[in-house]
Amino acid sequence: MEQLSSGAVEQLSSGKDSYSPAAPSRASVLQGFADFYAAYPRKVGKGKALPAYRRALGKTTADAIVAGARRYAADPNLPVKQWIPYPTTWLNQGGWDDEPCPETEESPHSPRRRDAETKDLLTWASEETRRQEQAATSIEGAA
Repeated sequence: MEQLSSGAVEQLSSGKDSYSPAAPSRASVLQGFADFYAAYPRKVGKGKALPAYRRALGKTTADAIVAGARRYAADPNLPVKQWIPYPTTWLNQGGWDDEPCPETEESPHSPRRRDAETKDLLTWASEETRRQEQAATSIEGAA
């Protein structure tokens, strides 16, 4: 959690209704970007994502961006990789404020799809076991 500096407290107590934090150091911006990029589920366009990250810092905190990227990456309804926005697009659109992805049948991580695939796999395993037992029985009967 970010603490307010004495200048920020004065700014807020003087009747100004917005808080503008001091510009973050270059090192803290680069570390925050590295944390964001590590958390974000699609690793493309890193060079264009850094300026977008810097612009996003004017709208929210680094912690909010990283937390949003982690939430997005952990979303069970995350679309297939080709449909995940580039990091630059996600940052430019304020993705850290987005609601979770809607559940769809097509989502590879959808609980409904996983349940259906599990059921299919269990059915196949049961049928395969039955076939193997029948084959073993017919081999024993022939011997």
